[in-house]
Amino acid sequence: MQMAVTTSFHSGSQVSFRHNTRDEKMCAFEDHIDLSMEHEAWGVGVDGQSLEKVYDEIFGEAVRDYDARQTRDDRKIGNYYEKIRQEQAAGGRFARKLVYESILTVGNYTNYNDQYASSAE
Repeated sequence: MQMAVTTSFHSGSQVSFRHNTRDEKMCAFEDHIDLSMEHEAWGVGVDGQSLEKVYDEIFGEAVRDYDARQTRDDRKIGNYYEKIRQEQAAGGRFARKLVYESILTVGNYTNYNDQYASSAE
């Protein structure tokens, strides 16, 4: 019997790290979460690292290269995480956020484990 497959996509700048890392206290009130599932293996979250460390791993080398080419100090970025954090704190219509989250769902809670768990990787 073929089960119907649904897909949905969500993208936004509201991120709950405690939810994504399956913090037990946070998730105790969220019935839809199965705490026994190993979401970390599927790339959810940032593997428990601080966001500053992740920024440095992703952008650090490029920022250092960029800064090395600048002749004016006012054009140097220095700490990219801090630059974006200050921009976000200042607000404004076009302010970038430190984190954006995108969620692609194939199936739903009921049929996912039965039909897709073996292909989740």
